[in-house]
Amino acid sequence: MGALALEFAILTAARSGEVRCATWDEIDFDAAIWTIPSERTKRKDKKNPHAIPLAPASVDVLRRAMQYRADEAALIFPGIKRSKPPVSAGPEAKRQPAPLSV
Repeated sequence: MGALALEFAILTAARSGEVRCATWDEIDFDAAIWTIPSERTKRKDKKNPHAIPLAPASVDVLRRAMQYRADEAALIFPGIKRSKPPVSAGPEAKRQPAPLSV
């Protein structure tokens, strides 16, 4: 799943955090547009969402990612290991390092 997320990030030139937190409801397959809510962007204009046109190769990556979609999962690129936070969780879900024992 990480490889698909990386490929999607490269094809869209999006920030890694935007890709990790991307959800299926942000994608309009018919118009080939990915609309990122303004709260998740670094744009100074927080009033308007960021619309990214999707090239056919980007849409292909999303269709391949859809094969791994579990039930009605919202995240496009979830993590697959239960011991780690999902790829889409972002920095707020980072695990705390284990304390050093002396």
